[in-house]
Amino acid sequence: MLQVISALKGYTIEATDGPMGTVVDFLFDDASWKVRWLVVDCGTWLKGRKVLIHPPAVSNAGLEDERFDVALTKAQAEGSPSWRDHQPVSQQMQNSR
Repeated sequence: MLQVISALKGYTIEATDGPMGTVVDFLFDDASWKVRWLVVDCGTWLKGRKVLIHPPAVSNAGLEDERFDVALTKAQAEGSPSWRDHQPVSQQMQNSR
C-alpha cells in the first residue's frame, strides 16, 4: 500500500507504558530513501524535547485511529537520541556517545 508520509505527521506515539508524544517529522536514508527515524515531539512528558525512534520499534500502525504503538517503554524512549534541528543526524549520534 502506498501512503503519503506527510499524512502521518501528527500521529500519536503510544509506548508500552503510556502515551509518548506525536510524530512531527521523518528522516530518510539519502541513498535508499527508506525511513531511518521518526522524529517524536514528547510534548509535556519531556518538555521541549524531540527524540528519534527507529522504525523497527513500531509494533502496530493504526491508520484508522492515527496512532503508532511502539515496543518501547517511556524510559527507553527517554534514552533515545535527541533531535536537534541545527545538526546532522550523524553528528548527533557522535555527540550522544
